Amino acid sequence: VASFGNKILKIVGAAFAVVMVLGEMGFNVNGLLTGLGLAGLTISLAAKESASNLFSGLVLVLEKPFALDDWISVDGVEGNVEDIGFRSTKIRTLDGSLVVVPNSQLCSICITNASQRQKRIFRFTLGITYDTPRPKLEALIEALRALLAAHPKTEPGSVLVYLKGFGASSIDILVHCYVQVASTDEFLPIQEELNLQIMGLMQQQGVEFAFPSQTLYLQQP
Repeated sequence: VASFGNKILKIVGAAFAVVMVLGEMGFNVNGLLTGLGLAGLTISLAAKESASNLFSGLVLVLEKPFALDDWISVDGVEGNVEDIGFRSTKIRTLDGSLVVVPNSQLCSICITNASQRQKRIFRFTLGITYDTPRPKLEALIEALRALLAAHPKTEPGSVLVYLKGFGASSIDILVHCYVQVASTDEFLPIQEELNLQIMGLMQQQGVEFAFPSQTLYLQQP
């Protein structure tokens, strides 16, 4: 920024010096000043976007909504922050593409910084068959609560396992808790472990997963 400002001052100073010299030599500098004014206006209009990006880059550096290597999501673009410049910010997406987002755009939209979260949600709807007896259903719900609460990485008090409702092909159970990890690399193995434990619990309880099905009735004439 200092180097850029120094160059601008040198150019402006040199322009004024040239105008003063020409005036002392008897040239009519009014037309020249008018031309310089129009040229300056044209340059300022052309550089408006660049100036906006430059100011927005300073705002991002000062406010720090994200930092290098943070995983962010902005306006449909999600990825890892590789560089924060004065004109633009570079984001590396999951498929390896490099997306360059102007800083002025970043300052005018919502930014989701996934790296700043302290926990991740583990939540889904478990569908079981309608022929499951009520005692088995109640025992399964209690066993699921105990399973999630016993895991060392789940947040105490965040476990929710309740009968949610009755779907078209299944009895739906809400399974919810928070896992106390931030990164995807840590969360995915824990999610896999919990899912496998739930599968084993279903087999142990003798309860079957439901799947979309239809019953067809044929009426004889």
